[in-house]
Amino acid sequence: TNWSNGEVVQRGTGGNYGVDGFLRPGFSYEHGLDYLRSKVLEHKEFEQNFDEFLSRDWKIKFAASWIPKRLEMDNNFMDETQALLKKAIHEQFITEIAQDKDLWDKPHEVLLKKIFSEIESSSVGRISISLFWDQVIEKLGNTDTRVIDFHVPIAMTLEQAVQDILDFSRQYYDENKRISSELEHQPKSVD
Repeated sequence: TNWSNGEVVQRGTGGNYGVDGFLRPGFSYEHGLDYLRSKVLEHKEFEQNFDEFLSRDWKIKFAASWIPKRLEMDNNFMDETQALLKKAIHEQFITEIAQDKDLWDKPHEVLLKKIFSEIESSSVGRISISLFWDQVIEKLGNTDTRVIDFHVPIAMTLEQAVQDILDFSRQYYDENKRISSELEHQPKSVD
């Protein structure tokens, strides 16, 4: 079948009145980022608005997979999760540049890792996403414009999406909505 999570939960709890069922999606950080990257590319190709990049339901699914319940307010856990995801985004950025056949002047992996570590070591505290990537562009200097016009905006949007998901999980924890099944918000089945 091609049922959505909501349909499985609704059908699985009987007459569409159950409130206690919830399917927790599970996927690795890398697979989640791969999916997010494909969504960013899709939005970019169709020139869609990035403010509506991830729907509420997708934020719920990502938060459920990446952030276990009751760890949303653990600053150490959230900081480590964000650092892990940021590192994965940087590695994905390097890999995508290396595989891009349209680039004539590819920045080398060692150079990119050096740039990332220089920016992170020179900043005190947290650095904003846009400032970080502005510094990456500045340090890259004279490189292929496709890196700056295509790859950097994708990585920057990915990083912002991850931040939005982490913030969303905290907000939903504060409002005591992460524990419920979200069954009431799922669309009705189509058959």
